[in-house]
Amino acid sequence: MTSRAVALFKSWAWALVPLWTIGIGTGAIMAHAAVKKRSLWQALTVPFYFASLVLLFAADPDYGGVQEVLFGTAMGLNIGGGLMHAVAIRGWVFADSLRPNDRLVDRQRLAVAAVRQQAEARRTARELLATQPDVARELLIGRPDVPNRQYPDGGLVDVNKVPAEVLGGHLSLKPEVARHIVAIRDRVGGFSSYDDMLLLTNVDPGQTNPVSDLMAFGVH
Repeated sequence: MTSRAVALFKSWAWALVPLWTIGIGTGAIMAHAAVKKRSLWQALTVPFYFASLVLLFAADPDYGGVQEVLFGTAMGLNIGGGLMHAVAIRGWVFADSLRPNDRLVDRQRLAVAAVRQQAEARRTARELLATQPDVARELLIGRPDVPNRQYPDGGLVDVNKVPAEVLGGHLSLKPEVARHIVAIRDRVGGFSSYDDMLLLTNVDPGQTNPVSDLMAFGVH
């Protein structure tokens, strides 16, 4: 077996760790990647996986409700999300032993994998907001203003609940725009959707459209 073949085998064995460890080893290989490549971007994903691992062991699906949701989410993120992430960055992590011209593509894949991971977390969180609002409320989905949250929601901000300074800070909105949105929200009792917010607040869509994917509208 050539050195190239050995390197290829090792890289794929590494990338499949989330699958053959049932998600338990995902955080470890992500930390390995961050240290090996000295990447702050990659390092930012490590706490996300270790938090999910803690949830995996702490949650008991037999109790149902929130416990079942936490367990299922942690399992999906550590196995499914971790596998997609690891496969996407495999070539980047092992670039020194793989083809040099793969490096740029793999750096791009790393960025894409991180964005997709966050988008998937937001999608799952939105489903909970829509179908299980009580569970979503207990998990503090969309509440970056509340410390020590456990559920990874992909950076969602619940426009119907957060203070103006949090709305503006997390969504990069001008302070006066955030204060205006919150004032109208409190006056009308909350918004049912993004379009409803635009209609009632009459804010410039150019201000909010770029961050609309980060907005959530829970029951006020």
